[in-house]
Amino acid sequence: MTPTATHQGAIPTTRGSYSLVTLLGVAALALASAHTPSSAQPVYQQALQPATAHIMQPDNRVMGANWLQAARFAPYKMSKLTYSTSLNPRWIGGTDRFWYQWDNSEGTFYYVVDPAQGTKRQIFDNDRIAAELTRITKDVWDGQHLGIRNIEFVDENTLRFEVESTQDEEIPDEEAEVGEQQEEEEQRAPRRPRTRKKVFYFEYDVNTRTLRELEDWEEPRSHPGWAGISPDSSKVVYNKECNLYMMDWDEYMKIVQARHKKTGEAADSAEAKVEVEETQLTTDGEMHYCYGSYGRGQNDEEAEKN
Repeated sequence: MTPTATHQGAIPTTRGSYSLVTLLGVAALALASAHTPSSAQPVYQQALQPATAHIMQPDNRVMGANWLQAARFAPYKMSKLTYSTSLNPRWIGGTDRFWYQWDNSEGTFYYVVDPAQGTKRQIFDNDRIAAELTRITKDVWDGQHLGIRNIEFVDENTLRFEVESTQDEEIPDEEAEVGEQQEEEEQRAPRRPRTRKKVFYFEYDVNTRTLRELEDWEEPRSHPGWAGISPDSSKVVYNKECNLYMMDWDEYMKIVQARHKKTGEAADSAEAKVEVEETQLTTDGEMHYCYGSYGRGQNDEEAEKN
């Protein structure tokens, strides 16, 4: 390459080459790095790091309470990781026997206990009843996942329970839970059929271990929470607008019939449309000094309006 012009006393260089000062500086850095321990970072590499390198490093410090860690051990999460740890006996009416269920890694098991005899026996043969449920419901069940719910003993040897299927069925109009706003919307637009999962009801003999489907089963009429029924079922006492009221059984059954197979807003709406004869028993009840905390209808219409 053609030498370039230089000042007197300077070392000649060529185009594209480094000056002697630069070469000596690089050599000094190289010698310094050669004596640097392998675990330490060379000086020239530290100089080349950006000023914001420390910002990109993860900060593992815990600032305050670690709520995420605590949430991992919340009761509603831990319950999914454990099985039964205690017994909840349910007494069989008219006897001194009781039944209970027990969950473990192999499934759910049901037992009936006779304290007088000191005996305990399993109610179901899980594999056998799973085969029967599969045959009747057309859903696949196994002994580890039975899906049995709402067990109720009719007598000491007979119980009833239900199983929810994967099949859909249409909800009759008289049973549908429809609020006033939803009714107005459906009047302006075509109504889609409402569906729900079909529920099968069964009766089971504990002694013979025979299962029978209750095809004509009808859900029992439920009683509203505000009703205080007398022991002879002749009167019903309740709280309304902070005072006590009473109605006869026949009047009360009009409400029970209207609420039948309905829940929530639909049941309350059906009840409000029923006119009954009632007798007011007290007149001195007022806000914060009511006869009872939960009554029939609204206790404070002005507060509800606001």
